[in-house]
Amino acid sequence: MMQMSTEQKNRRCAAVLCHGNHSLLHGWVDSLRDDRWDIVKVNTMDALTDVLDTHKIPIAIVCLDEPITNATCQSLLMLKQRFSNLGLIGIFYDKPARNLSFIHHCFWDYFHHPIDAKWLAKSLGHLLGMIDGEPVKHHLTDREKRCRLIGDSKIIQDIKTQIDKVAHSTYPVLIQGETGTGKSLCARMIHNQSPRKHQPFVALNCGAIPHSLIHSELFGYEKGAFTGAAKRYIGHVERAQNGTLFLDEIGDLELPLQTYLLHFLENSHIERLGSNRQIQINCRVLFATNINLEQAVAAGRFRKDLYHRINVLNLEIPPLSEHREDIEALVHFELQKNDASHFVISSKTLDVLKQYQWPGNIRELFNAVKRAVVYADHSSLETQHMQLAFKEPQNGSSIEDELTEKRIRQTIEQQHYNISATARALDVSRTTLYKLLKRHRINY
Repeated sequence: MMQMSTEQKNRRCAAVLCHGNHSLLHGWVDSLRDDRWDIVKVNTMDALTDVLDTHKIPIAIVCLDEPITNATCQSLLMLKQRFSNLGLIGIFYDKPARNLSFIHHCFWDYFHHPIDAKWLAKSLGHLLGMIDGEPVKHHLTDREKRCRLIGDSKIIQDIKTQIDKVAHSTYPVLIQGETGTGKSLCARMIHNQSPRKHQPFVALNCGAIPHSLIHSELFGYEKGAFTGAAKRYIGHVERAQNGTLFLDEIGDLELPLQTYLLHFLENSHIERLGSNRQIQINCRVLFATNINLEQAVAAGRFRKDLYHRINVLNLEIPPLSEHREDIEALVHFELQKNDASHFVISSKTLDVLKQYQWPGNIRELFNAVKRAVVYADHSSLETQHMQLAFKEPQNGSSIEDELTEKRIRQTIEQQHYNISATARALDVSRTTLYKLLKRHRINY
C-alpha cells in the first residue's frame, strides 16, 4: 500500500474501489494523477474500509460496471454510517436506470462512460472544499445556527419564530413544503435549538432507500438475520438514542412499514430483525413531506392513525415564489458558501431571478448560482450567465406535453402512488411530476 505524507493525507487524496471491469478506470485515473491527486486503488469493500481507516482519505470513488443492487446499496449505507464525513463519487459504465433516488442520496456526484476527466476533477475539487470546511460547522454558536435560515422577509421571520417555539417541545413535528424549500434545514435547526442539541441528529430519506431495505435501515438487524447479514447493523432509530430522528419524505413510506413505525411511536421500543429483545428508545422524531398527507389518507395510501400520531406540531415551508424578496440574500449566501463572494450580481440579473418561477425552489436557485459562477467570464454575473444555468419558463415543455393525463394516472397507480417511483418511470423530475399532477387535478 502506498505511503502518504501528512499533507497528502489531508489534501487531494481519493480512494478508488473497482472490483469488476477495469476499463472503468481508463483515462481519468492518470488524468487525476497528472492534476496532482493521490489515488489509492483497491479491489474490495473491505480493502476500501481498511484504507479509509488507516489513511483518513476524505473521498472515495466507487466504480460499478453493473446496475446497482440492493446488496450494493446496503454496503454503501454501512460505509456512510462508519465514515460520516466521507464524500462519495460514483462511476458507472452505463447511465444508471435503477435506484436513482438512492444514487442521488448516497453520492455527491456520479458519472457514466465516457468519463469527462476535467468535469470529474472539478467535482472532486468542489467536494474536497466542502469536506475541508465541514469542521467549522461544529464551532458555530447557537445564534449562528439559528441564522442559517436565510432571509429577512416576514415569511422567513415567522418560520424562525415557529422553530423557536417547537424546538423546546418533545412532541413530533410534521414539516410540509415543496421540494427544495429547506425542510431538512428546518429539521436541523429544530434539533440545534432543542435541549437535545448535544445528542445525535439522525436523518433518513424514506424516498431514497429501496423499499426492501427500509426496515433494516430503520430498525437494524442481528448477525445471521438473513443471507448476507455478516454482522449486527444498528438502525437509524437506535442511532438516534437520546437525540433527534428525522424521517424525510415520510409520505413515500409503504403501508407495511407504516405499521412498524406506528408501533415504535406508540411504544417507544424496537426489535432488531432476527431478535426478540425489545430495545427502549428515547428520541424526538421529526417528519417531512412534500405531498398532501390528508389526500394520501383519503386515498388509502397513508394510515390515518399514523397521520394523527405525527401531525402534532405542524410547520409549513412556503415555496420561494412566495418570498422573492429573499432571493438576493440567498444568492449572496450561496456565493459566500462556495468561496465566490467576489462575484458581483447586476440589478438586471436580480430582476431575472425575481421574475423566474423557481419550481425547484431554493435548491434550484443555489444550483443556478453554482452554474453561473462556472460560466461567468469575469467577476460579474450577468443575465446571460443565468440563462446558461437555466431556461426561462415556457408555455409548456415538450416532455410535459407528451405526458397525457391517462398515462400519468396509469403510471402512478402502477407505482402504488409512490411519487419518487412514478417520476422515475415517467423520466421526469419530482418537481415536474407535481406540476403535472396539479395541472390534471390528480389526487396523490
